[in-house]
Amino acid sequence: QGFGDTIQFIRFAPRVKALGGRVMLECQPELLRLMRSAAGLDELVVRDTPEAEAMLRQADLVCPLASLPGVFAASLSEPPSEVPYLSPPPGGGGKFAPLLARARGRLKVGIVWSGSITFAANANRSAGIAPYLPLAGIPGLQLFGLQKGPRLDELKALGTDSLIIDASHLLDDFADTAALIQELDLVLMTDSAVAHLTGALGRPVWVMLMHHPDWRWLRDRTDCPWYPSARLFRQKSPRDWDQVFAEVAAELTRLAAPYAARPR
Repeated sequence: QGFGDTIQFIRFAPRVKALGGRVMLECQPELLRLMRSAAGLDELVVRDTPEAEAMLRQADLVCPLASLPGVFAASLSEPPSEVPYLSPPPGGGGKFAPLLARARGRLKVGIVWSGSITFAANANRSAGIAPYLPLAGIPGLQLFGLQKGPRLDELKALGTDSLIIDASHLLDDFADTAALIQELDLVLMTDSAVAHLTGALGRPVWVMLMHHPDWRWLRDRTDCPWYPSARLFRQKSPRDWDQVFAEVAAELTRLAAPYAARPR
């Protein structure tokens, strides 16, 4: 399970708790602070630690998070849970104020241009940073980079810091990312964990999907039953990101127009 799986399926924890007993979660260290906001949990431990091993020895039952939709027979006719079901720690957004002030009244859009490079299909599901650069020229819009990991180097290598404001140095874990997302108007990205995070927070997110996306995004629809605040943009043919970004650019231009008209 990756970060996105944990974020997506922790929504079922209250249903587990409702069956009785003490509910313990083993999660990635980068998610620990964020998971403290999830309902239905009695204890959290970091994955692959002595504390986690001790917890597993105590457990009467163990179930992977990604198996919970099957356990509870989740269906499209019944929303999986109330949204939002995660939130950042209180007061976490204050440190972003100087960074956000650089938008100077423009529409604040966070972007992520790659998922985890260890994911086998990442080369197909991620577009890289280059297609985002023309979006930075849309009047009334300011892009903020939420990218972490090795692909962050693309931003520095292209020298695009003046077009895309890099927030990575302020993002120590997913709780920090959640706090920043709360302050943004929109998050725009290809499929990765931050898409699930933004949806779980109930914040607007536009997800750009490859021609044959992961099963959870379903097919032939622009909405997402998992995340009511999500809008999906799909490739009409394999590897054709140009068509997707053209649609996104048109929609962003419309959305940013009122911001462009404001005096600054």
